[in-house]
Amino acid sequence: MKDNFKRHRALIAFLQQFDLYKKSIVIEDERCLEDLINLNTNDINKTVFLIGDFLNYHSGSSETLQLYKLLQAYFLNIEKRHKINEIIED
Repeated sequence: MKDNFKRHRALIAFLQQFDLYKKSIVIEDERCLEDLINLNTNDINKTVFLIGDFLNYHSGSSETLQLYKLLQAYFLNIEKRHKINEIIED
């Protein structure tokens, strides 16, 4: 767990040099599932930007790829999360 927090702090420090992430904050306590359900939609959308930056693919929403909708549904809607989990567990 200590390594996870160390990576989190380093990641936030790195990201804060970019305008999109200037207001990012270090989360002092590890989040549990209940905390994730209350995530801010803007924070979820920033996650899509991070995925795009990592993969060097800069469209989180296209004809066949809907990462914004997917992650918002997964984190914010328990029923949809269960359905998504059923699909990927097959």
